[in-house]
Amino acid sequence: MRAVLLLAGSFIRQNRWLMLAFVGWPFLMSAFEWSPHHAVNLDDVNAIVQQEVFYGLAIADFLASAAIYNEKRSRRIAGVLSKGVSRAQYLLGLIAGSTVFGGVYFVAIAVSVMWLLGPSSSELHRVAVLIICGLVASGWVAALAVLFSVVLHPILAAAIAGIIAFAPLAMTGTSIFLPLTVLVRGMTSLSARNFEWPSILIALVETAIFVLVSSPLFQRSDVAVNLE
Repeated sequence: MRAVLLLAGSFIRQNRWLMLAFVGWPFLMSAFEWSPHHAVNLDDVNAIVQQEVFYGLAIADFLASAAIYNEKRSRRIAGVLSKGVSRAQYLLGLIAGSTVFGGVYFVAIAVSVMWLLGPSSSELHRVAVLIICGLVASGWVAALAVLFSVVLHPILAAAIAGIIAFAPLAMTGTSIFLPLTVLVRGMTSLSARNFEWPSILIALVETAIFVLVSSPLFQRSDVAVNLE
C-alpha cells in the first residue's frame, strides 16, 4: 500500500501545475455568473457543472492513458520496478493518482457551486453527491484508460476509453453495466440529492475488474522498450 501511495503522490507532483489550473477553472467560471445584486440562474449553473464534469472525466482519461507511455519514455518505470515494486502496484499507483487528481477537481467544482448557491443543508448534500460520485467516476475512467493503454498507443487508448465512457450518455436509457452513465447524470443534475449506491458499488467492482485484467497484460509488457 505504501508503494501505491508513493506512486500516486509522484503522479500528482508530476501533474501539479495542470491540477492547479483545473482547480482554478471552476472558480473562474463561477466568477462570471456570480453577482452581489441578484441570485444566479440555476439553469446556467447546471450548464456550467455539466461542462466541468465532462472536463474532469476527460482529463482523468487522458492522464491515465498517457501515464505508462510517458513513464516508459522517461525510462523511470524500469527504475521504479527494479526497487521491488510489483507491476500491479505500479498500475494501482497510476490509477490512484489519476483518481486523486479527479477528486480534487470535483471538490473544486463543489466549492464553486456552494459559492454560487449558498451553504444550505440541501446544497451540502448535493455537493457531497457530486464529490463522491466524481471520485468514483474518475477511478472508473482512469482504470479503463490504463487497461487499454497497456496494449495500445495512449491516443488510441484514450479515444476508446472515452467512447465507452461517454457514448452511453447520448442514450436515453441506462444499463446496470454502465454505472458511469448514472453517476454522471446524477452529478450534472442540481436536483439530484440521493447517492446512487447500486451504481457506485457496480462502478467500484468494474474498476477492480479493469485492474485485475490489466495487471497480467502489463506483466507481459516490455517496459525497457525505447520510445524515442
